[in-house]
Amino acid sequence: MKIKIITTGDELLSGSILDTNFAWIAERLWGRGFQLIGHLTVADDSSQIKEALLGAANDADVVIV
Repeated sequence: MKIKIITTGDELLSGSILDTNFAWIAERLWGRGFQLIGHLTVADDSSQIKEALLGAANDADVVIV
């Protein structure tokens, strides 16, 4: 099962906080043998989120946001 993770937030893109949610989720999925094929962080912008979701849906069996 191919999984892609999308995180959202201007605060993540600016570097003001670390993306600990991605790290936590990825570690648990990887440890259980799931195939992580990518991670993308996008701004708090509905058009960017939509574009990221559509692209991820083409690549992965599961998309986690």
